[in-house]
Amino acid sequence: MPLKEFEEEFGLAARAVRNAVANGKTAHAYLLHCDDSNLADGFSKALAQLLACRNRADDGDACGRCDDCKRIGQDTYPDLFTIVPTSKSRKIKVGKDDSDHDSIRWFQSLFYFTAACDSGIKIGVIKDADCMMPQAQNAFLKTLEEPPANSYFIICTANPSELLPTFRSRCQRLTLLRNSQNYSFDESDELLSLLNLISSSSGR
Repeated sequence: MPLKEFEEEFGLAARAVRNAVANGKTAHAYLLHCDDSNLADGFSKALAQLLACRNRADDGDACGRCDDCKRIGQDTYPDLFTIVPTSKSRKIKVGKDDSDHDSIRWFQSLFYFTAACDSGIKIGVIKDADCMMPQAQNAFLKTLEEPPANSYFIICTANPSELLPTFRSRCQRLTLLRNSQNYSFDESDELLSLLNLISSSSGR
């Protein structure tokens, strides 16, 4: 599903990403604040396609037809890595070392191997990021500050306030909330962008 399919409901977020990619100002980490897990999965996949696509459409969206777009759509893209809370405590731990599966140290190590796809684009998705232990968040800060070449991260959470301010400040925030009141007035898009900027900068 291309990002433009989300524009009717979440126009600001979808257009912001498409414009950033089209203008060469893509962020290396996107913090996706979403209160619907299915929506978060769908938007993350569309965003991943946009980041990896090498044959973007005239409107700046992913083409949906190239090998990379198809692989991401079919969940077979070899350079897309996902980490989710798996322990009984539903926490994402920092881990002892790179071999500690489903830990942040293991997740980070995946981005330092040679890419399997010709595009060289690697994409990491952290689901339920508010389940990251503080130690895990701190361990991931270096990667957010200096990501490996051609690497992008999509960090999904329904509770961004549970993330450390230093962690949030290193991501571009995208808001996709269904359980919220919409306000529409002149310059509303600009106001929301400013509020998001203030929120992202508060932890610096």
